Amino acid sequence: MSQRTNWWPVAITLVLCICCCVLSFYQTGNAQSGTRPTLANAPEDRKEMIANLVEIKNLLREQNALLRSGEVKVVIVEPKNDK
Repeated sequence: MSQRTNWWPVAITLVLCICCCVLSFYQTGNAQSGTRPTLANAPEDRKEMIANLVEIKNLLREQNALLRSGEVKVVIVEPKNDK
């Protein structure tokens, strides 16, 4: 009967070790601490975002012009299964 109860201390120790190992990886980040990153140079950041948006707008115009012209040919090919 003593052989049946000897595994409980080992199991409890193992569970506690696993819990300690898992909790040792826990770290807090900016999202958990509630602090927000500061914008060091907000006007420059806005200028950069506007420039990026203008570039995207121009690329979309170019893409739409290509699609409307009919010069683009789309070919759909099914992928091969290498299994």
